[in-house]
Amino acid sequence: MPQNGDEKDFDFNLSIAKDDVGCSSDNLAFEGTGKYEGKEFEFRGPIKEFKLFYGLSEKYNHDHSYNALIFKEEPFKLMIESNDIMVKGTDLDTSQVSELANAITENLTRIKTEV
Repeated sequence: MPQNGDEKDFDFNLSIAKDDVGCSSDNLAFEGTGKYEGKEFEFRGPIKEFKLFYGLSEKYNHDHSYNALIFKEEPFKLMIESNDIMVKGTDLDTSQVSELANAITENLTRIKTEV
């Protein structure tokens, strides 16, 4: 979901530069629910950086003996800062909120990898 504005109007920033083909956004947010010590809570916050892109690379074509230009996936960038996460319904200390931020990052990265 977007941090600001309506979901209908949300767009990713697209790039088609030689070494940067992909999409990014600094206007994404997340929200969800969790349970801590038997008590339900809600959380939400911004995604500071989201970038999925490909860079130009070469791969040797053994069948035809030449270097082919290919697009190679670059490392996925996803940044969620724990101090930006808002928690409602329970009190979590900073280490628990940091753990929550890491879990969200890991799960979103896993989903991206599976897709």
